[in-house]
Amino acid sequence: MFHRRGGSATLAVQVKARMSTGVQVQQGRLMAFVRSQTFRSRDDLDMLFMAVDVERGAIMTAWLVPSGTFAGMAGEPNSRGRLRFSASMKPESKDRWTPYRLTAAELSQRILARLSELEKSGA
Repeated sequence: MFHRRGGSATLAVQVKARMSTGVQVQQGRLMAFVRSQTFRSRDDLDMLFMAVDVERGAIMTAWLVPSGTFAGMAGEPNSRGRLRFSASMKPESKDRWTPYRLTAAELSQRILARLSELEKSGA
């Protein structure tokens, strides 16, 4: 959960992290699954997908996706009832998740912007 000191909004996040030692991350792709049985989108919930460099303990690439957007873009659940997130980590890629892709330096600013949006909407 994120909350700006002195602010009125709280942003909940569901985090899905993949480590730099994983084959897909090494190939420049992040894939994660969200259980559709327990997932419920709401205005104050974002999905935070991230690739983490295990040697440096640092975020390599992140995607902060409002849960309503994720619900609309993820498509239908697979046969195991899971919604799939699959995005390229390559800066030049233009997949459907590109508008939500962030560097580690950009992530904090995006979180603050989301908190401002929530405060304005009264959520």
